[in-house]
Amino acid sequence: MWLHIGLHKTASTFIQETLQSNAQALARQGFLYPRAGRLGAGHALLAYPHLPVQRAAEADVAPHLAAAEGAWAALEEELRSQPAPQDIILSSEYFSLVEDVGALQAACAALGESTRVVVYLRRQDRLLEAGYNQAVKAGLETRPLLLGPVLPERLDWYRLLERWAGPFGRRNVIVRVFEEAVAGPGILSDFCAAVGLDPEPLVPSERRNTRLANELLGYRRVENRLGLVDSRLTQLATRRMRSAGWPDSAVLPAAERRRVVAAFQESNERVAREYLGRTDGRLFDTAGLAGPEEAASESAGVGVALAVAWAELDAELARLRDEVAELRRALERTERRCARPGLRRRLARWLRRVKRPEG
Repeated sequence: MWLHIGLHKTASTFIQETLQSNAQALARQGFLYPRAGRLGAGHALLAYPHLPVQRAAEADVAPHLAAAEGAWAALEEELRSQPAPQDIILSSEYFSLVEDVGALQAACAALGESTRVVVYLRRQDRLLEAGYNQAVKAGLETRPLLLGPVLPERLDWYRLLERWAGPFGRRNVIVRVFEEAVAGPGILSDFCAAVGLDPEPLVPSERRNTRLANELLGYRRVENRLGLVDSRLTQLATRRMRSAGWPDSAVLPAAERRRVVAAFQESNERVAREYLGRTDGRLFDTAGLAGPEEAASESAGVGVALAVAWAELDAELARLRDEVAELRRALERTERRCARPGLRRRLARWLRRVKRPEG
């Protein structure tokens, strides 16, 4: 069995939706992506029972805890119903948030399966920026991204991997580097290589969780404060900025990015050496860490958003003018028909009949 644990913001949803929509192609290769435990395309319901109490109480998890209670039993039943043994793939980025990994390993072992864990790691500053962009886009964040003097331990990848290597065994923890997968074969081909799938017969999911242009985050936070959670304007502005070739600016200033990477440098080097066999200790590239590069200009994004809003308003006014003109033409045609003498006489006779008393 393969347990894909994310991380968040490493194209997990894309992988899950592709696996979900290619059940027959997977079966022909001897793989099963179970229906049991799914919430959306991923197996979040299998992860939720193992989350820390505080995390399980948050708004994205708490409403689904009741549905998650029978998820592992449903998975066991589904596996028993299969006509032939298959290589199982479970996937949810919420697995990476589990702290009591031993309990999760016991649940996997109860299925009678040996388990290998696949995890995608992303450079910490990039992960912070991507998560913040998603939170703003989803209407959950109204404040700028400001990091405190102490950075979160959850970004310590060596600590994360050791938590999983204890119960599952280090040789069963398969580490992939997100940036290398994207720049190389692509995330789907890389994942398939990790689990032994042939990607050729698989039809990739067309859905993409497109992030906003970072320059628009300041404007989007204003919308969030006003309660405009599902803003079409920022999506349109993002497409305009990308088609115009705007640079993909960072959210954090270069000094903050360097601070984040430096804070986890030793941990990243241990991951590279002990899990990937890289003697030079290099886990991630260093792009964007040198030089005086500043953060994205949010004021520039406000200008683009207003320009797009004006263009949309102008297009809507043009559409309304066309509709009014068509209505006028229809009214003129009706008036011309009603002006015909024969039509008037028939209408007068009809009115006399209607008004004539019965009997």
